[in-house]
Amino acid sequence: MFANRLKELRERMGISQRELAKLIQLSPSTVAMYELGQRSPDKDTVVKLADLFSCTTDYLLGRDTPTLLPESFTLEEDIPVPILGSAPCGPSSTVIQEILGYIYIDKQTAEQGEHFALYAKGDSMEPTITPGDIVLIRKQPAVDNGQVAVVLLDKEEACIKRVFCNEGNCVLQSDNQKYQPKIVKQEEVLILGRVMEVRKRI
Repeated sequence: MFANRLKELRERMGISQRELAKLIQLSPSTVAMYELGQRSPDKDTVVKLADLFSCTTDYLLGRDTPTLLPESFTLEEDIPVPILGSAPCGPSSTVIQEILGYIYIDKQTAEQGEHFALYAKGDSMEPTITPGDIVLIRKQPAVDNGQVAVVLLDKEEACIKRVFCNEGNCVLQSDNQKYQPKIVKQEEVLILGRVMEVRKRI
């Protein structure tokens, strides 16, 4: 189960085995053996991986669901926000509604509305958002022109874009200039929420 979970989380984060190996200071061959089930990680490596992917060690090892919270969690200090799979900064794809782990926000931020988080994929929002970043989203049905939002197209496909709506049309704009704006009918667009914070991949 660990091998499958590791590969799944790495791919959703949008990084290669070599990039993952560099992040946790192991050789690429070791990471490859982990994913093939030919080698088991030590405790320190499991903790590093769980921290990197913002999930519990139990979830990473396939022992439990990721809904368990750390023992240090207290309501007065930090509020957990679920990471719900990935959303692309590029070609659209279905948002995965599986909880992969949690990030934590302060109480004041949490009181501003309901939040969720996603891993970013693709490069169309670079340099603002890069692959593997964790994006904090506040649920809201509309955003001001120029704000970055998670947008659902045709009730199936989601993407992270800068949104401009006017006279029945919406322009979904990438920050990366190599991508052309996408123009869609306003009724085809469902805004899931506004991007409030980007936690950069270290």
